[in-house]
Amino acid sequence: MIREMFDRRARGNMFECMRVMAPLVAAMAASAVNQFVDRLFLSQYSDEAIEGSLPGGMLGWLFICLVMCTISYSGTFVSQYKGAGKRRAAVHAFAQGVWLSMAAAPVFLALIPAGVWCFNFFGHAPEVVRA
Repeated sequence: MIREMFDRRARGNMFECMRVMAPLVAAMAASAVNQFVDRLFLSQYSDEAIEGSLPGGMLGWLFICLVMCTISYSGTFVSQYKGAGKRRAAVHAFAQGVWLSMAAAPVFLALIPAGVWCFNFFGHAPEVVRA
């Protein structure tokens, strides 16, 4: 079993896994670097901006998580349908993900007052709420 994992001729070996995994790891690393640089610039801009970045990010994630994960799951259906040769079904799954993301945008804009209310409710400084 272990030998088969490292056999370059076998399907599903570790090298094939690494080839699939490498772009995902690179994307996650780029996201981490992006957040670090963003926080670095915010810290040079103002103390209030850096103070508001963590709770603002957590609140944004709270609102967006369910919709984003649902939309991301449509990619699973696209892959399955494409692999099964059902191009039309793959296009439908992709289109549903796009429509859901477009429908979610106005909802997120409507949630801005709820976010401000949450910041005020939990006692953040007015400067942090403005930032």
